Amino acid sequence: MANCFFIDFENVHNAGLSNLNRLSKDDLFFIFYTANAESITLDNISLLNKSCCRYDLIKVPAGSQSLDMHLISYVGYAVGILGNKYNYVVISKDKDYDNIISFWKEKCGISIKRQAGINVSSAKTITTGSNTNSDNQPPIVKKSPAKISSQNDAPNSIVSHPELVQTVDKKSELSIEQNIEELLLNSGYPQSLVQGVNKVISDGIKEERALYSIHCNLKNLTEDFHAVYELIKPLVKKQLKTIASEKCTEAKKDVQQPTLNEKVQKVLKDKNYSGEIFNSVASIVCANQKNKNVKLLVYRALVGKYGQDKGLELYRHVKPLL
Repeated sequence: MANCFFIDFENVHNAGLSNLNRLSKDDLFFIFYTANAESITLDNISLLNKSCCRYDLIKVPAGSQSLDMHLISYVGYAVGILGNKYNYVVISKDKDYDNIISFWKEKCGISIKRQAGINVSSAKTITTGSNTNSDNQPPIVKKSPAKISSQNDAPNSIVSHPELVQTVDKKSELSIEQNIEELLLNSGYPQSLVQGVNKVISDGIKEERALYSIHCNLKNLTEDFHAVYELIKPLVKKQLKTIASEKCTEAKKDVQQPTLNEKVQKVLKDKNYSGEIFNSVASIVCANQKNKNVKLLVYRALVGKYGQDKGLELYRHVKPLL
């Protein structure tokens, strides 16, 4: 079962984000932070991108217990939509979360716990709460079974609820420039650098060795070019795949399909008819192809020109093309 992490970043900071390299693409990751929290390191952002898990950076107002209340309300929201399809893990040293976690485990029959850091293996072996009595099922599960069970065959049921992963789902709709801007700004880079990076990508992505060109040209923008490159590389690769796919599609469209005339000629030529015959038959077929009774008209024309036996023989060869 995949994991759904809720990070109290104001409490654990970057130290609580160890083991990001053990995340899987099916895991969900929500980082709650305020203006008072230190910046997330580029290494951690890079690890999140490499894991291919879906994540969101959620900034909440600073204030006493503000982050705790926002985080815990969001956990309830996620549980209401996703039910017991995920192991839920709150990453915080704050023991004040424990009471509500015990409540959810008892009343909702879900797998949920609090821990000070990411421990993927232990999170995956959490046992769910008792679920033998149907009265222990959470009301939201009873009221909305379609939202929870309709995606049973999908590995990531949260896809049907894009509001839970705004950042990642939004990336699929935004242009690469907008995605790069959002990624860099969330990582603490200034707007001026964002514009330069997008210009480098726009120019370099047209090159035969696009990634190499972009990496080299980033050196002219910032001393931190390698960290920036590692940060944007997944988005650039995705864009390159999209471009390659579009080119392939266009190439297929550009392949000219044989005309009806050419098809008739080929069929009869393969049957060893002379050039005079297959050219004549092709002309008859093409002359009648737009008529409603094209088969009858072609049959009569061929029989009239070549006689009953040969005309019927020719008609049978071209009939599948009519």
